[in-house]
Amino acid sequence: MSIPERLLYRVEAAVRVEPRDHLVERDGRTSLARNTLYADAGFFEMFGFPLRRGTARLDEPETVVLTTELANRYFPDTDPIGKTLRVNEQRLTVTGIAEPPPPNTHLDYSLVASLATRSPDPSEWGYNFWRTYVTLSPGTVP
Repeated sequence: MSIPERLLYRVEAAVRVEPRDHLVERDGRTSLARNTLYADAGFFEMFGFPLRRGTARLDEPETVVLTTELANRYFPDTDPIGKTLRVNEQRLTVTGIAEPPPPNTHLDYSLVASLATRSPDPSEWGYNFWRTYVTLSPGTVP
């Protein structure tokens, strides 16, 4: 028996997100950054979270987008775009500055790093710390 086309899942986009708290270090000062995320490249587009400046280059390993609050904490007197931070012992280059997340989301973040940076290889099925979000085609019955 075949399944009618209208009942099949039709996924237009998918984004994986790994929420954690991480140690962040800049100029020898280390602090705990709460609500840090590792995410796939389409994170900002899927959820419509605005960037204040720069780009969300999350398709490239070792990149990170900071909220304005975290950018001011770690780079109070300089433009953070192109500068580096150590997050969880990895050097990440700041590519963008985002607005803080809106209060009506459970995706609270202070920084969003490229999931391509994570080890082990994010394509391994056994690594399952992610939340996965999908956008279904119009008319798809979930």
